Amino acid sequence: MACRQPNLAVQLAKARGADRVIALTTSPDKADAVRALGADDVIDMTDEDAVEAHASSIDFVLSTIPTPFDMKPYLSLVRHDGALVTVGMLEPIHEEGIDFGFVSMNRITIAGSLIGSIAETQEVLDFAAEHGIAAEVKVIPVQQVNEAFDEMVANDIRFRFVIDSSTLDADRDSAAELPASQ
Repeated sequence: MACRQPNLAVQLAKARGADRVIALTTSPDKADAVRALGADDVIDMTDEDAVEAHASSIDFVLSTIPTPFDMKPYLSLVRHDGALVTVGMLEPIHEEGIDFGFVSMNRITIAGSLIGSIAETQEVLDFAAEHGIAAEVKVIPVQQVNEAFDEMVANDIRFRFVIDSSTLDADRDSAAELPASQ
């Protein structure tokens, strides 16, 4: 199995018994962090030689890329009768983003999903709790939301930001104390 944005996916795949988990990244400086989560290998998708070296070698690629992207490099990794599944992508792919000749000749399945049912979500949460799987989060006060956004845009994060809701009241209180503008 291989995935992009692998934080939870790597942990879940390992706990579910995947033989080999390969993380795909466009941020090679995060390779060690992904290996620490359990990835057996990391492929730098910005390195054409690395992508070519792994051509047709992966059974299942899970993509959590939420925006349009060129799927061809990712599909080149999928072996005959393998699959590429996207979760959370709701937009059209880039023009010419898929070579259906390659997909058809290699009998590659392309699928997508948005989210599971409430029962499926609960099953994953229960499994994660049982196996000690958790997202890496950084709790921030609401006053730091702009800095967090800048870090996210710069792709300079390895976790999810969580806003401490108790800081919302403090922010409202301080705004109420400001003098009215004239």
